[in-house]
Amino acid sequence: MIKHLAQLFSLLAFVALLPAEAPAAGLPLVISATVNYSTATLTISGQNFGSNPVVTLDNSNFTTVSASASQIVASFPSSSPPSSFAPGTYFLTLQYRNQLPSIFTVDIGANGPQGPQGVAGPAGSQGPQGALGLTGAQGGVGPMGPPGPMGPAGAAGAMGATGATGAQGLQGQPGLAGAVGPPGPAGAGGGLPTCTAPDVAVLYNGAFVCKSTVPRYTDNGDGTVTDNQTGLMWEMPTSACTGEVTCVNNQYTWSATIIDSAGVPIPDSVADGTLFTDFISGLNGGDYFNPASQQFFNTLAATPCFAKYCDWRIPTYAELFSIYTKNVVCSSLSGFPCIDPTLGPTQPAAYWSFSYNAISNTPFGSLAVQFNNGVNPTSAFKNTNLYARAVRTAR
Repeated sequence: MIKHLAQLFSLLAFVALLPAEAPAAGLPLVISATVNYSTATLTISGQNFGSNPVVTLDNSNFTTVSASASQIVASFPSSSPPSSFAPGTYFLTLQYRNQLPSIFTVDIGANGPQGPQGVAGPAGSQGPQGALGLTGAQGGVGPMGPPGPMGPAGAAGAMGATGATGAQGLQGQPGLAGAVGPPGPAGAGGGLPTCTAPDVAVLYNGAFVCKSTVPRYTDNGDGTVTDNQTGLMWEMPTSACTGEVTCVNNQYTWSATIIDSAGVPIPDSVADGTLFTDFISGLNGGDYFNPASQQFFNTLAATPCFAKYCDWRIPTYAELFSIYTKNVVCSSLSGFPCIDPTLGPTQPAAYWSFSYNAISNTPFGSLAVQFNNGVNPTSAFKNTNLYARAVRTAR
């Protein structure tokens, strides 16, 4: 058993230096989303699609017209055709029951630059030659008439003399400035701001502004922070730590164990650690989702959900790494985490992600993000105590 564990730790140490993660199996992947203005439909292309998707564009729910494993066609609501959308970028959410949502952006009301000309197709085969028609008889050449005589050129007329320029008159004295009139009434508004390409106008806090002026993060005032770039809502940890589940000092395990009673590593250790049974369960009023069994469980008596949202989850590695912000002072030694301070208290250390460590086929390990100047991504055994931050898909 000691020999097996030594080989296992060596393998995970090597994986920690690898540069990227593979997506979780079964996650819907959106490759493109195209709006058809004439049919008022939205065509979504990608991979791992199911048969009953929930398609949402910002706050509008779409009806599915057709769905396959690689393409979904959904119709705009009759009350909100594409022409009713203000020009700009909107967030598309694709989700299936008991699966993580996929997020994509859709531009409506603006045409991009023309793409390059495609490669010319092969020339078609030559058609059969038509029958040769009869040649008509050539007519005779008529006689050429004699050239007519050229008339004489007329004499050029004389140019008249240029008249003298008159003297310039004296400049009059400037008149007195008129009184300033009263200010006009305020306009009705509703116009789009002028944005320099590739910047576009977007709707933010009830008004249209240039996308470049929208702040990256918004503190919602209820213990949550919204990322205006990805549309994700993040739990803001607290530093009071008087028993609340959002305490920044709390650490959790992904799985309760990764080795069975015989000392053999479990190839697919389940999500039964405190990361799910305590942290996510505490945020969702006692409920948590077990990805191994694809089932929901309830471990506590009914309690209020955090910030009145009951769909908190552990972020994927890509989602968690999107809020990693490296600067010159962040490190585990300085005590400053590599993250925007708007997101609240954060430890300059490793945080759990939902992603399996599939890079080296070791599902008893999971990927983590180091919020310091360390190497990312990193990995750890699922029974290791690490910090955690929850996320939800904002709507």
